[in-house]
Amino acid sequence: MSMPKLSVITHFYNQHDLVQEHISRWKQLPKGVSEKVEFICIDDFSDAPIVIDRGDLDISIYRVLDDIEWNMPGCKNLGAFMSRSDWLL
Repeated sequence: MSMPKLSVITHFYNQHDLVQEHISRWKQLPKGVSEKVEFICIDDFSDAPIVIDRGDLDISIYRVLDDIEWNMPGCKNLGAFMSRSDWLL
């Protein structure tokens, strides 16, 4: 797999429906665009893990296993750390 040009990072807590909506919209991107993007989803210790259909998208899911007060900025940092591109959104 080639190196992505852009990493789209999102984090969530118990918002599985919202994440599924994001993914369905990401799947509507033209293939030439989506092939250059990696999508990173960080689960901020939700009650239940998320299960998704990645389709043809380059999606990574990471799940934080500790419920601590600084999870939100920590999730952003984790997404940036796991990114393989030079550009983050």
